[in-house]
Amino acid sequence: MSRFQRISSFTVSAATLVLAFGCASSGSQTNSGPINPRVAGVYDGQLDLEGTVIPGTLEMIQDGSELEVTFSAPEFGISASGEGFVDIDGIQLRLDYDVQCPGEARLDGTFAAEEGLFSGLATASDCTGEVAGNFSFRRR
Repeated sequence: MSRFQRISSFTVSAATLVLAFGCASSGSQTNSGPINPRVAGVYDGQLDLEGTVIPGTLEMIQDGSELEVTFSAPEFGISASGEGFVDIDGIQLRLDYDVQCPGEARLDGTFAAEEGLFSGLATASDCTGEVAGNFSFRRR
């Protein structure tokens, strides 16, 4: 093989590698859309359910758009845990609790990142009935 043939062969091989790696990496650089807000943390605030104000602490652990959530309101003997979802439109949480009987609370709200404020509408239902109201929690 002549020197020219070796250089040409090397150039073709190098160009093939560059193209192969370029194509492989360009596939991983696709636009996956809007990034979910980072809402993980500990929040202090309250639920206001039909006039009953329940102060408490909400903790959210985030993995992408999925949330693990705990809520505690020692003054009322309430401890709840559940899961949720966050996207650019807001946060939806579902919490299971057991005070007088097993129940479920749902919080559906928005997150104001600059203020660290999570607020919106809340509902809770168990064997005593269903209540609705609002909530507001600020990140520590």
